[in-house]
Amino acid sequence: MLRSARVPAVTLPLFLVSCLLSLVACGDSTGPNGGPPPLRDKIVFVSDRDGPARLYVMDTDGTNPTLLALATGGIVTNPAVSPDGTKIAFQHNSEIWVINSDRTGQTNLTNTLGLDNWPSWSPDGSKIAFESDRDGDWEIYVMNADGTNPINITNHDASDRSPAWSPDGSKIAFTTDRDGDLEVYAIAPDGTGLVNLTQDPASDGTADWSPDGSRLVFVSNRTTGNKLFLMDADGSNVSALPIPGNGFSPAWSPDGLRIAFDGGATGFDIWVINADGTSLTNLTNDPGPDGDPSWSP
Repeated sequence: MLRSARVPAVTLPLFLVSCLLSLVACGDSTGPNGGPPPLRDKIVFVSDRDGPARLYVMDTDGTNPTLLALATGGIVTNPAVSPDGTKIAFQHNSEIWVINSDRTGQTNLTNTLGLDNWPSWSPDGSKIAFESDRDGDWEIYVMNADGTNPINITNHDASDRSPAWSPDGSKIAFTTDRDGDLEVYAIAPDGTGLVNLTQDPASDGTADWSPDGSRLVFVSNRTTGNKLFLMDADGSNVSALPIPGNGFSPAWSPDGLRIAFDGGATGFDIWVINADGTSLTNLTNDPGPDGDPSWSP
């Protein structure tokens, strides 16, 4: 499902947009050791408001949306901000790419004949989990952050997709149909310790961990439509979040207080709701689809 976005047309010279983005991101033009400036208190998302779906960044209240990635041709989806905020991994043309927060260094990390998607950073930023069909069916892989040494950790003929790395680095949640319906499973990064967390006849998937690792938010159709649900890390204590219409692509805020998602009662926008179910807010409210939110640190 598209995790998308929206904004007014950008007509400034690209070098000026890049400078503005750096200033908006952190108030400085360089990061640690002279590297790219880290994004702070931002949400990266996907939008087709100015043409093909591309990456944008905005403040966490929905203001100051700014074009981030200039990848052209094909569809850009599923951005993931690195733990230090200096890089964004994303899918483009069925490959995993990465770009620096200052719009430099756009690089294809996978470059295979298969379809690669849905990057998720390890907590220390050294590795990226992703989904790929390069071996004939969808599997979860883990590779180094520079794209080297990809390893298949699921090795199953079912469809294993949408990985999400736990905050302590010990588990990767993913969506699979190996039981005949979609469920949320968890597995260790080395492929051991597989466990079914949802065990429900409905379709469950697209999970994200709370920053303390104690809970997950996930998408399920166990009620009317696709809604957001919370559960403890062991799959217990499932409860629904009150959202309008459908909800997809949930992403927990770094402080653990809010959950961003895309969907809504009409079309696709980026929304935020408190983790306790209060204060639902539409952040984008744009005519085109916006989605795939990812919080910066």
